[in-house]
Formats: sequence, structure tokens, C-alpha cells
Amino acid sequence: FLIFVAVADLVVIGRRLYLSRVDPSFKSTPTWNLFDVWIGGHLVLAGTFLFAIPMISIFGRQLKSSGAIDGTAAASIIGLAPQCLLMYLVPRYYIVRRYAQTMQGIGLSRFPSMEEIVKGVSYGLLTLVAATTIYQAWAAILSHVIGSTAMHALLETNRHTGNEEIIQSTMKSPLLSILTFIGGGLMAPFGEEVFFRGFLLNALRQRFGAVSAVVISSVIFAVLHGGPLLILAILPVGLILGYAYVRTGSLWLPIIIHAVSNSIQLLAMLAHAQMSR
Repeated sequence: FLIFVAVADLVVIGRRLYLSRVDPSFKSTPTWNLFDVWIGGHLVLAGTFLFAIPMISIFGRQLKSSGAIDGTAAASIIGLAPQCLLMYLVPRYYIVRRYAQTMQGIGLSRFPSMEEIVKGVSYGLLTLVAATTIYQAWAAILSHVIGSTAMHALLETNRHTGNEEIIQSTMKSPLLSILTFIGGGLMAPFGEEVFFRGFLLNALRQRFGAVSAVVISSVIFAVLHGGPLLILAILPVGLILGYAYVRTGSLWLPIIIHAVSNSIQLLAMLAHAQMSR
């Protein structure tokens, strides 16, 4: 993954330098573009790691020694809050400060309307059902094609590369369970929707049109969320979130859909952990 990112970075930088030489007006755009999103994504990653590393060195050993959470989970939980904050602040910097536009212009009003809340909750439940059904269907098909042994190995890979293992380890502590719910159920949907739909999708839409923008942003959204089976489940979620945003122009609707879906999944995992004790 790191090699892929490094190669992609070299390609983007090289293309940027070439176009800036060939066309002097290339840099002067009225709104943010894909290069801004690319830089913004790196700023989010860098800021998250710069915050998480010293926090892990301070608190990680205590958390691990207490048996409440392992080191990987500590890194994820500690880094979640600044990551979500940066996923809002970085796009805001480009939109408001650099290009003199408003967050309302991307559909983020101060508060959601009652209609958006009702629709978001309803569509969030439907999205969760759809994602779960697609996940189970793909798992059944793959199990039949590749066999039970290979499928078991794939499920284990999916568990380790996704968030399932991390979330399950946090269920050992009531405080960490609450923090995980707040981070994963509320903060992550807000930050991710601002970045992936409000920032990335709009940049893609200027270049490729609405349909391609929804598809491409959904693929990126799914790939960045973890394991191979998770991608198959999260891709349709991204498509639904992107469609809801493009169709209504409101960022609150996909935020609420995302929050409802994530929150129910976290509550289900917590309930399962409690019953397993």
C-alpha cells in the first residue's frame, strides 16, 4: 500500500509540474481541484500520525498493560479524534480561506433540518440492511467459488485489516466503548462526509461529471476502509451516500445516513461482546 501511495505521489507531482510549465494558467482555478484534495489528504494523514505517535508513547503502554486494549487499537482510538477534526478543517481551509467560498456552498448548513433528520435515519437503516445483505451475498458466493479454507483465511485477513478487531478490543472497557461509539458513530461520519463528499466528490464532479464523481469517490472511500470483503460491502454504501449528496445538495443527509449506519453496527458489536462474556 505504501509503495502504491509513493508511486501515485510521484505521478501526481510529475504531472503537476509538467502541466504548470506547459500551461501557465493551469494553477489559476476558481475553486479547489483534485491536486488540492491530494495535498489535503496527505495533510490529514500527516497530522493524524504526528498527533497519534506521541500520544501512543505516553498512554499506549498503560492501556496495553492494563489489558483494556492492545497497541493497534490504542493507535486507532487515540488518532480518531484528530483525524476526524482534520478531515473537516483541511477542506474548510481550502474552501473558505483559499478559494473564498462557504461551507454552505457544499451543502453544510449550521444545523440539519427536521426533514433531513427523518430521511437520514430512514435511509440509514435501509443502507445498513443493503450493505449487510450485499456483504453476506458476496461472502456466500466467494465461499462457494474458492472453498471454505480459503474463505476462512480471507475472513481472517478482512478482520485484521479492517476495524473489526480494533473495535472488539475496545469493548473490554466501558469508557473505551463510549469513546469508540462517539468517534466511530458520530465524529467519523461527519469528518468523512465533509472530506469524501463535500471536498473530493465536488472536485471530481468538476472534472468528470456527477455520475463518475460518485463512482470514483465511492471506490476511494471503500478502499481506504480496509479488507477485501469490507470493500465489497462499503462500496454500495459510498454509492448511496454520494447519490444522496448529489441528489439533494445537502451534506447533512449523507452525514446522518452514515452516522445511523455506523452507530447501529457499533451497538450491535457491543451487545454481542456483552452477551459473549
